[in-house]
Amino acid sequence: LVDRWYLNRFEEYGDGENINIGMNEEYCYQEVNTCENGNSITLTYCSSFLTFYMDLNTDGTYRLFLEENNSDYDWEASISSCTQVNLPDYLYQYDSEGIWAYNESNGKLFMAEYFYRSTENGEIYEEFYDAGDAQLLFDTPISINGNSFELNFYDPEDGYQVIYTFEK
Repeated sequence: LVDRWYLNRFEEYGDGENINIGMNEEYCYQEVNTCENGNSITLTYCSSFLTFYMDLNTDGTYRLFLEENNSDYDWEASISSCTQVNLPDYLYQYDSEGIWAYNESNGKLFMAEYFYRSTENGEIYEEFYDAGDAQLLFDTPISINGNSFELNFYDPEDGYQVIYTFEK
């Protein structure tokens, strides 16, 4: 698994979602809200992955980087006017570093984060975790197929599923 892995597909199913996209393809979410006048309005916000990769290093460290373009709306103005009031698109970046391990006996990939930086609308948020206090990202089985692998997060209680497919 030691290599740079690029996101190839993103899938999300459940709770009315049916998303299956590649890089630079837009995916959207819709929310039905009640306006101040009592009417209903469907508000839509969208995203697209511009860059998404993971470096899994031989020393057991990793770097994960993603960048996406997002559109959003002004919720209060939209509810007040009962018309979607869009905000300017913005760039979101997430950069994470930590440790990783792969357990061949159960096929699980483990990743724990010791540092992250996210940037949204020019605002930077950072978190450093002390040794032994890492933030668990996941410890989940992966499906490896040649030069690709699949991270599959499934919640059987609500049927919600998210699948990330990475390729070398």
